[in-house]
Amino acid sequence: MKLTKFKTPIYGDLFQRVVVHSLVLTFLVLLLYSSLFPITSLALGFTLALCGSIGTYEYGTMAKVKLGYTYRTYSACGSFIFLLMSFFAIRWHPTFPNLSLLSWVFLFSWLVIHTFQSRKRSPGPIETTGITLFAIMYVSIPLRLFLNILYGFIHTEEPFLGVWWASFLIAVTKGADIFGYFFGKALGQKKISPEISPNKTIVGFVAGCLGATLISILFFLQVPSRFNHYITMPGILIFLGIILGISSFFGDIIESIFKREARMKDSNRLQAVGGILDTLDSLLLSTPILYVLLAITQKTMFIG
Repeated sequence: MKLTKFKTPIYGDLFQRVVVHSLVLTFLVLLLYSSLFPITSLALGFTLALCGSIGTYEYGTMAKVKLGYTYRTYSACGSFIFLLMSFFAIRWHPTFPNLSLLSWVFLFSWLVIHTFQSRKRSPGPIETTGITLFAIMYVSIPLRLFLNILYGFIHTEEPFLGVWWASFLIAVTKGADIFGYFFGKALGQKKISPEISPNKTIVGFVAGCLGATLISILFFLQVPSRFNHYITMPGILIFLGIILGISSFFGDIIESIFKREARMKDSNRLQAVGGILDTLDSLLLSTPILYVLLAITQKTMFIG
């Protein structure tokens, strides 16, 4: 039986989305809550690097529509290596304190080599190097910051605190997506910016922010007592929910601008998902915001 049989006029491929995203969420939860174990942490690091690599390639594909040629494979390989090195540097930073610097040296060297390589083709190095640099900043850097959040407390007495913050980030951000999608489809009439994203409505935006706030309140009520020493201002979680709800929306809008420019509906052709960028878009803006807040307020967090 094909999943498309369950489509409805209002929600379209809702059944496919629920099934696929439920499987992805289950896999993600298992990875997150076992991410402190060496073997499963390797699986998480490889998965994250692979997602970053594919996301970078997808952005290169969109840019190719405008430029005619982009170094998609080169950029994707660089992103994969950078994220994998970042994973080892952050996950085992007490053991290898200088590895974090090495990952940045690699990235800089990779871009320099790319600049010389791009002289051989048209468009030249200004366009192609700019595309590669932005793709890494847009996709790979937020994913590296996610690793900082996840493993930033591994050297403390509460290494699980990073897992808690990473879970908070994903739950609030994706909760905003889900609330915005359902309420926007069911009740949304007035479009926010139809020329950029025709499916985004004011009702969906408000519902997404309220949903993110609701999930933040649930996390606020369930903060483990042993984390009280580290989360000195638990009430800020509620305010953070609103901020992440807004950033989730704009993360989606930013990717919609890129897709509209490239005249693409999805960043890829994965069934019921679209592409990696379609899945990560809301997190790419929310992750740096949470990272900056934690870097300021959590003095014990590793921020390298």
